[in-house]
Amino acid sequence: MEYLTRDELVRLFKVARDHNKLHHIAMLVGLLHGLRVSEMLAIRGRDICDGKLSVRRLKKSRATLHALRFDSDPLFDESPLLKLAQANPDATLFRWSRQYMDIVLKRYAALAGIHPSKAHYHVLKHSICVLLWQETHDLNAIQDHVGHRSVKNSLPIDAQKRTSPEEREWREKTCSCIRNAMNVVLAGARCIYS
Repeated sequence: MEYLTRDELVRLFKVARDHNKLHHIAMLVGLLHGLRVSEMLAIRGRDICDGKLSVRRLKKSRATLHALRFDSDPLFDESPLLKLAQANPDATLFRWSRQYMDIVLKRYAALAGIHPSKAHYHVLKHSICVLLWQETHDLNAIQDHVGHRSVKNSLPIDAQKRTSPEEREWREKTCSCIRNAMNVVLAGARCIYS
């Protein structure tokens, strides 16, 4: 599974922001909320309310509600979404195709010196999953954040390889018990960058 390191994310977002602030925010939203490109393109102004983003997930994933990230670092600040949403309450905020976003991300990744194998929009979703895994080692945190119905979809591939079959089975059985406690922890926005 390909993902971007923190350093690669900073380089990618810096290049994107320097070239086009709307492209940058579309990529940032994809990362912070673990979105597929189609989920990002489907965001309408009305999906943002009271500083939160309501995400309609695809592929049988659960819908999620995430707090927007307000940060003094403009590379990781989603506050421009509020103004965009107010100006376009009934319209999609990003009026592009999946193919266009693929071209844009490939171009910015090349400018940022990122390997071509990592130059696709879905790598942003993989990246947030890996960052959450590195921070928490909690599959439920990942599952809740990206709306996966099955914990099997949430475990980063490298973690699967390092985990014995017995441990994976134990984790799957205990997910429902742990989920209740994690819901309390994840009630607010998770800050993944120091």
